Amino acid sequence: MKTRPSPRPRFLAPALLALAFAVAPPAARAVLPADLTVTAMADTMRMAIAPTPSQRQPGDTLLVELKVPVAGPEFNAYDAYLTYDPAVLQFLPAANVSTQEGPLMTAACGSRFHFFRADTLAGRLRVSHSLLGDTCSVTGPGVIYRVQFRCRNVDADTPLSLLAVAPYQTKYYMAGIQMLPLVTIDAVVRIGAGSTSGVEPPRVGIFELRTAPNPFNPRTTVSFTVEPAGAATVDVLTVDGRRVRRLFDGSLAAGPWSTDWDGRDDRGRTVAAGVYLVAVRGAAGTASTRVALVR
Repeated sequence: MKTRPSPRPRFLAPALLALAFAVAPPAARAVLPADLTVTAMADTMRMAIAPTPSQRQPGDTLLVELKVPVAGPEFNAYDAYLTYDPAVLQFLPAANVSTQEGPLMTAACGSRFHFFRADTLAGRLRVSHSLLGDTCSVTGPGVIYRVQFRCRNVDADTPLSLLAVAPYQTKYYMAGIQMLPLVTIDAVVRIGAGSTSGVEPPRVGIFELRTAPNPFNPRTTVSFTVEPAGAATVDVLTVDGRRVRRLFDGSLAAGPWSTDWDGRDDRGRTVAAGVYLVAVRGAAGTASTRVALVR
C-alpha cells in the first residue's frame, strides 16, 4: 500500500428485502459522529449511528438513532444490521415496533414495509425498511430508525457498529438496485467512568474511496483517505460478501492511501470477470464500492 507522494510502505498480502433505486443530488461539507469531518460526495451513501447522549451512567436509558448524516443520493429502502455488546447494553423492545421508525421514512410515504428482529444473545438488531409508494424516495439528512437500550451496571466504553459483510450486510437501495459507494459511521458510548483499560483506541474513519480504472483489466488502483491514524483492512469481496482477496490489514497513518488489485485471489489465482466489492474497514465504520473486472 502506498501514500502519495510518500514512499510505498510494506504491504500485507494474504489476503426479506431486495428493493432498490437510482442516484441523485449533492452535499457539501458536514460534521459526522465521532467528530469526523469529511467533504461529502454527491454519489456516496452514508449511514451513521448516533447515540443520544453518548455518555451515560449505569441504569440509564440510551436512545440510539440510525441517521443519514448529510444529503446524498435518493433511496427508498435499506437493510441495517446494528451490533452491540449485550454484556454492557440491554436492548429494550418497543411495545409497538412501528414507533421505532424514523421521521425521515414516516414523513416520506404513508405506505411502508417494515421488518425488525432482535437477536439479544448475539447482540445484533436487523432492520429492513422500505417506502412502497411509486414516487416515494428520500435523500436525507434525517433519522431513519430509533432503538433504546438500558446501560448495565458496568463502567465501559462500548462500541455500536453497522455490519457490512454478508450475510449481515448494511445496504441502501433505490428501485431494487443496491446503492454504492457506501460509508457507515459507527459510535462509542461511555458508561460511567468508561473502560478501566486506559485510553480508547483511535476511531479510524475511511473516506473518498475510489477505484480507477473501473471497469478494469488487468489492474485497478484502490484509493481512499484515512482520518485519523489507526488500524484498517482492505478487502475485495464477492457481491454476496465472500472474501476474494485481502489487500491490507494493519495500521495506517492519517492521509491519502492507495493500493492495486491485479484481479487475483488470496492464492494468486486469476478470478472470473464480474462485479466485486472493495471494502475498507476502520474503527469508525466501513466504506465500500463496486468494481467491474472485464476479460
